[in-house]
Amino acid sequence: MGPRLPHWLRKPQTAFAVLHELKRDLRRLGLHTVCESARCPNIHECFLRGAATFMILGDRCTRGCGFCSVPKARRGLPPPDPAEPAAVARMAAGMRLRHVVVTSVNRDDLADGGAGQFAAVIRALRQALPEARLEVLTPDFQGDPGAVSCVLEAGPAESLRRRLQLKTLLFAMGESFLVLLQRKEGPGGNEKGPEAIGA
Repeated sequence: MGPRLPHWLRKPQTAFAVLHELKRDLRRLGLHTVCESARCPNIHECFLRGAATFMILGDRCTRGCGFCSVPKARRGLPPPDPAEPAAVARMAAGMRLRHVVVTSVNRDDLADGGAGQFAAVIRALRQALPEARLEVLTPDFQGDPGAVSCVLEAGPAESLRRRLQLKTLLFAMGESFLVLLQRKEGPGGNEKGPEAIGA
């Protein structure tokens, strides 16, 4: 009798040793991943391949999306960790990543929404891994074009995407965002990426 499920539908056996080792390194550097915070069911597959999506600006979000498992908090959040950019770069270099993905929680408590920290992380990654592709998934920055410009100035990233909150009207930002991208996009640049609806 053959297997109950086809091979492409069967979940591979969890590699606990690799999973725990990577988690230990992340904790040692004080880093977070969206894989862990969002309780991704496929986390061990990515970690086994040495892949992870770094989540900067802490592990608590100032927005309360019902579909998201990331912990929520509206006050009492610490300021951005000045050691975080170097830690992300060190971890990514240690994993020998060729494609680095960086996202964050929403930090509506910060004046720039965390744009300055995004810029610092991008610069640190560019210095540590100049050949790696960099994908950046930012919050909507509450419609602040200056915050978007701050992130773009640190790039360019191969892919820059915004998360659009369904409950937030961003029509005004939409136009200014595209204008900023057109201004920052140089020869061969590819900052324009699709927008993600949700968290």
